[in-house]
Amino acid sequence: MSKFSEKCKKLMEANGSNVYRLSQTSALERTSLQRMVTGKRLPNQEFVRAFCRALRIPAAEEKELMELYTMESMGETAYRNQRTMLQLFQHLVEVEKEEKPSCKMEPQNNLVLTSPISGQSYNTELLLQFLLKDAFQGENHTIYTNLPGTDAEFFQYLHLFALQYMGKKVVKHLITFRISDTDIYENLESLNEVLPLYFADAFRYEPRYYYSTLSAKEQSDQIYPYYVISSKYVLQLSGDLKKGILHSDPWTVQQYTEEFLEQFSQSTPLIGEVSSREEIKSMVNVFCFLGQNDSAEISGAPMNTATSREYTAKTVHLSRNFLFPRSVNIELYDQQILCIQYIGRKQKTSLAVIQENSICQMFAEFFQKLENAEYIYPEEESGTLVFRYTKLKEKTV
Repeated sequence: MSKFSEKCKKLMEANGSNVYRLSQTSALERTSLQRMVTGKRLPNQEFVRAFCRALRIPAAEEKELMELYTMESMGETAYRNQRTMLQLFQHLVEVEKEEKPSCKMEPQNNLVLTSPISGQSYNTELLLQFLLKDAFQGENHTIYTNLPGTDAEFFQYLHLFALQYMGKKVVKHLITFRISDTDIYENLESLNEVLPLYFADAFRYEPRYYYSTLSAKEQSDQIYPYYVISSKYVLQLSGDLKKGILHSDPWTVQQYTEEFLEQFSQSTPLIGEVSSREEIKSMVNVFCFLGQNDSAEISGAPMNTATSREYTAKTVHLSRNFLFPRSVNIELYDQQILCIQYIGRKQKTSLAVIQENSICQMFAEFFQKLENAEYIYPEEESGTLVFRYTKLKEKTV
């Protein structure tokens, strides 16, 4: 039985009803109701809403049930990917507005840890603050790390210290990507954290990735698998990131640095450039997700650039209630090359080109499901809006 079916059954029982009684007191067909609560068949959305009205459940309960319904109809993995994609757009909106990310703890300017000697354990947050503050204040310009790409706290502190201590810093980040179909959503979640930092332009950020057959749990079960390296310190972190050991002896710092650089050189750049922009434009089956300068509206559409660059009949236009940064354009070519263009302050343009297979496939899946999403304009309205943007786009090419 699915989570959706279980929720339906619990709601019905909490109301003191059952399939027979509810079918008698409402317009819900008994067989369809029985199949829904036993998980044998998923009804249409209107049937579910009628079920909620018949039970007179609170709005919060109805919202939860509809989310479970969406998850069931899309598949849990696709639903999770969609939610992560929406979070990514939210992060890019924050970058666009130049909003500072929130942190559990603000940097403490008077932070001093006594005796940062090998083997001594400290609070992980304090250790991370100490190392990053020292690195951003120092003359050495490089920080190395293999922290998970999903570790939002690390990215938040990086951004905060970069804004506080301006300088030409470089952060080299080695990220583990998953292979298993049940875990590859973590790859998209890593991009969710990485991309806003890449476009923030507070320092030079160089993310690379390698594939691992280990699951996230298996990796976190290892003894102190993560680290952050500066010119003076190595911070080892436990798999759950709750324990840390700070090393300060030069030999340990050197050994960790050399090992990191060796692994980094054998990994693949997550964000890069292709040899020729024209080579990309010659590819077919392009999905475009285009921000607009004059509104919060965007358009998503497959189009063929090999012929006339005209949008196909599947073009959709997303409504204003869909949060998307106006200074971002996304194009996916043949489900193989993802191009994300960001137009920052003073019209400075940054281009992120991503060719990692799982991320491209998840973007393709997201695009393909837009046609049936609840936040699109009707087809007749979409045509006019997309045509207007296409003409504007052609003038800038």
